[in-house]
Amino acid sequence: MDWENGRRQTEQYQQDVERYSRQMEDASNALRRAHYDVPDIGNQIGGMFSFLGPAWGEMENHQRRIEEARDRVNAAQYQLQNAHSALMQVVNQQNELNTRRAAVEQQSAALLAGFTELREKATQLTLLMNDMKNGARDTGAQSWDKDRFAGVILGLCQMALIDGRVCDEVKTTTNEISSGYSGQTVPGSVADLLAKVGQLARDVAQKSITG
Repeated sequence: MDWENGRRQTEQYQQDVERYSRQMEDASNALRRAHYDVPDIGNQIGGMFSFLGPAWGEMENHQRRIEEARDRVNAAQYQLQNAHSALMQVVNQQNELNTRRAAVEQQSAALLAGFTELREKATQLTLLMNDMKNGARDTGAQSWDKDRFAGVILGLCQMALIDGRVCDEVKTTTNEISSGYSGQTVPGSVADLLAKVGQLARDVAQKSITG
């Protein structure tokens, strides 16, 4: 049952419950009226013995009307109970569908956010790769500047940290870059990137563990 069908069924069952409730009320009122008429007939029998035969016949007719009214009450009550049970069933199904739809919407929002982040990082990755190619072309056969190269590699690592499975590789890469400056002063821009990427890797790794 989809959400729209569930909504229509809910409305139909609500109308059924309202209709059978009115029938139940009408039948109950008819039954009360039938019982209310009993004392009048009893007084007629007590005061007019000569008309005992007709009065007795009227009593039987009245008793029959009471039984018919009671049957209508029972039938209306049965229909009302069935309609109410059907309504509760479809309401429960509708609530379950609403819960599932909310979960799907939440997952879709999370996926959309993830795809947006992935697209942005892919764009940044393309720019970094172009920067690397342009730098290599500009310097020709000479080795590319170590600081710029380290910055690009760390930028690539930062882009890659959307998946906890790459955390170990990123950690290894940052360690190798740090080792490349052994005995030297690490430039501020590289040091900042090393700290930022290292912290991000730890955060992503922790998130992948805790979910």
